[in-house]
Order: sequence, then C-alpha cells, then structure tokens
Amino acid sequence: MSLVINEQTPFFESLRGALKRYPTNESGIIVKTTLQTPVIVSSSAELLSTVVAEDIGVLIISARPHLWRGAMIRTLLDTKSFSNIACFGVHHITVEDRIVLQRGIQVYSMQEIMVEGLSEVTDAVMSYVRGWKRFIIFLDMDVLDLAFVPGIKRGISAGMSSRELIYVISRLKRIKTFAGAYIFADFDGSDTRSVDVVAKLLSELLVD
Repeated sequence: MSLVINEQTPFFESLRGALKRYPTNESGIIVKTTLQTPVIVSSSAELLSTVVAEDIGVLIISARPHLWRGAMIRTLLDTKSFSNIACFGVHHITVEDRIVLQRGIQVYSMQEIMVEGLSEVTDAVMSYVRGWKRFIIFLDMDVLDLAFVPGIKRGISAGMSSRELIYVISRLKRIKTFAGAYIFADFDGSDTRSVDVVAKLLSELLVD
C-alpha cells in the first residue's frame, strides 16, 4: 500500500534520493507502491504503536530485544493485551531483557544462527510466526555488523551481513500473514553507506 518515511529522520532526503524511482506525493513522505502492506522508516520507534494491534504479532529483528523499561516495544507489551513476540538475530541481552523474555518470548540468537545455519533458523522462525494471525517485522538496523552500517548509533559487532538480512526479509515477506514492517534506523544522514543498505532493504520489501 505505502511506504511512510518519517521526515524527522536525519537521512530523510538521502533516502528519498536513493528511492527516486518510486513515485512520491507532494511532500515526498509517502511512496505509493503495489505492496499491500505498510512499511515505516524512522529514526525513533514512536510510530510503532500505530501498526501494533492485539491480533498482530511482532517479530523483532535486532541486536537487542528492545525490552528495556521505556522502550516502545516494552511499553506496548506492558500496556496492550498481546503476547505474540519473537526475537531474531539477537546478540546482546541484558539481565533486564532476560527477565522480560521469561514471559514466553521466543528468541533466535546470532549464536544459534552461526551454529545451526541461517537457512535452518530462518525456516524455524517462519514456522513459528505462521502460528500467528498476522505479524509485522520490527527491524532495527543494529542487527547488522558495524562493517555494513558504520554510522549507526549504538552499533554492536558480530552481527549479520546485509546480504544475510536481505535473504531473511525476502523469505519472511512471502508469508501470507505478513502485515507490514517498521525499520528503525538511527544514524547520521551523511552516512551514505548505511542509507544505501536501508534503500536495498526497502527495494526488497516494495517488490511483490
């Protein structure tokens, strides 16, 4: 249906330029495509509440589970009556995260991916989210290794490659219950390499 780019995002103009082959409205914020699900790009997680509902599961693809007190996903978990959450690609878990994860949140870690193989773990997470009525992907670009997003704030080493992430996204979006994606990308607009990775991910998402 549409791609929504938060115009407060530091790399807003750079990303618009990278996606110039897609038509925009007068403000340039919404890019109409043939995609039947919404995709949001923002440098904050504030808009996440607009796409989360009781019948929608959230697959978090991130280095961190985003479950610390005050995080948008933690707030939604505490205040909304939904419990379908899973984490993929996690490689930094705090003590507080572990306490919240005990609520029954499924975790597919980077360590598991390295041991079992990306294809096998992707198969497992796809099987898991198919058990949900609908699901969205919350993608934090920090899941990527710093070599691929050098300008990202609070980045963590030993993450995925951009090719591996695109592979995962290309498979997940084909699930019939896929209901949209939220890309959380917090880096400076001058970091053209990181912007290019986001543009490639969006190009993958925007193609049916």
